[in-house]
Amino acid sequence: MKKIGSKVILFCLALIATSCGSCSSQKQKTAESSEIPAVRGAATAEATLIQGYFLKNTYTFDGDMAFFVFGDQASFDNYMGAGRTMSNNPSVPSFTKNVVAAIASRPTDIKTAISVTRVEMQGDKAAVHFEVTPGEKIGYTMTPQILFSFPKTEGLKTVEFVTGGKTVKTIVLDRRSAGAPKDVSDLKKNFMGTYAGTLPCADCGGIETELTLNPDYTYRLSRIYKGKGDGKPVIENGKWTVSEDLAFIELNYDGGEKTCFALIDGRTVEKLDNQAMPVKSGANYRLVKK
Repeated sequence: MKKIGSKVILFCLALIATSCGSCSSQKQKTAESSEIPAVRGAATAEATLIQGYFLKNTYTFDGDMAFFVFGDQASFDNYMGAGRTMSNNPSVPSFTKNVVAAIASRPTDIKTAISVTRVEMQGDKAAVHFEVTPGEKIGYTMTPQILFSFPKTEGLKTVEFVTGGKTVKTIVLDRRSAGAPKDVSDLKKNFMGTYAGTLPCADCGGIETELTLNPDYTYRLSRIYKGKGDGKPVIENGKWTVSEDLAFIELNYDGGEKTCFALIDGRTVEKLDNQAMPVKSGANYRLVKK
């Protein structure tokens, strides 16, 4: 950190990693983690750039950007691959003392840098401020991304990703239940099937619900509103996605609201609110596998 008068020169995290579809033989560069000078101020955390890893090309983007907070080695390995060489072996991030996070954007043929300008700690939340800077057109496809960590403080509950003064993503920490899937393979093997139960209803006698999850990322949701309407089931078919930490699934239905269910264990899911958080009620929002 270098001072000039009252101004402080801030150093940015910056990393461009390349993932090519048509040029899969391209080598990934690896390096040790590099320290980023701490920005002075009680509300700012010191961050560390982690090099030598890349987002696996099996990841499917739902939007233009993707944000990750990894709570353990299993969730990290599910999404990130190591660019190991004979002369360089990237160090393993620490998940007990640090928050390990990543930002990536959709594959592009425009050379693009993602940089983290600062990490602010505000009570029980951390705000990661970042910038995306496009450059010149290149002759191959790359996946711009950055992987970094910062100290985990006691009581930290959420990580917000902020760009242009606007929060574009909020990730809640420690949402995983003890029985949540260890990886995507575990999810597809042990959590697929049909779950059923009666969910609370504000203006009817309950919602008889059946949710079927299929390994091809499709689902079928059937709901009967007891004592309301014609008693016929309302059927919804669509695609499901899973959160980065494998804590919950999100049902994506064209023309309808997104619905989230926590993955409690291989036999139980629990309906969440529209912020993917447990419903604050004493009522039972769980479905059990048939």
